[in-house]
Amino acid sequence: MHQTRQFLANLSASLRQAQALLNAPDVTTKKGLRDRAMFATLLGCGLRRPELANLTMQHVQQRDNRWCIVDLIGKHGRVRTIPMPSWVKSAIDAWTSAAGVTDGHLFRPVMRGDRVCGERMSEKVVWQMLKSYVAGAGLPDIAPHDLRRTTAKLCRAAGGELEQIQSALTSRKNTDCCCKHQNERTGATTVAAGIVLVLTAN
Repeated sequence: MHQTRQFLANLSASLRQAQALLNAPDVTTKKGLRDRAMFATLLGCGLRRPELANLTMQHVQQRDNRWCIVDLIGKHGRVRTIPMPSWVKSAIDAWTSAAGVTDGHLFRPVMRGDRVCGERMSEKVVWQMLKSYVAGAGLPDIAPHDLRRTTAKLCRAAGGELEQIQSALTSRKNTDCCCKHQNERTGATTVAAGIVLVLTAN
């Protein structure tokens, strides 16, 4: 019982931090729309920095009437297809519509004057962007890989099987933190089954 309560407390904290991070960008600007879409993709799909930087419009496709990131090549050359929550797709659509991105790399540099230019963002810029928002929102120090752990935790709380989470993230490390809770699913998922992150206009 104590472990279940602790798990739910940690889950609640993760949700609050994830939502705060998602709400931090100024979505009245193209840069803010891009940054929110990047955070949504990191949180909702559990991508690594290089995977996010390499993501293209062609990766985002419908399969069996649901949106996915299709045939993404990740660490060690592993290829996987990742389901995309509707709120992630909405964030991406808001960015691509404002920026006029229709093909090529999904996330592009935004320069002064809110001008979209260049073909892609670097992994280093993704890291720097996250660090600046974390500091501005007063959140604990968070690295992009920490968001993958959050993805695993939220998926597990919503009833995802460990094997499914491992397959989606292609890393055992991210599911290890959930293993000790695998027999506590009833208490955890009753509360967490309806979890979604909300896109807000600020």
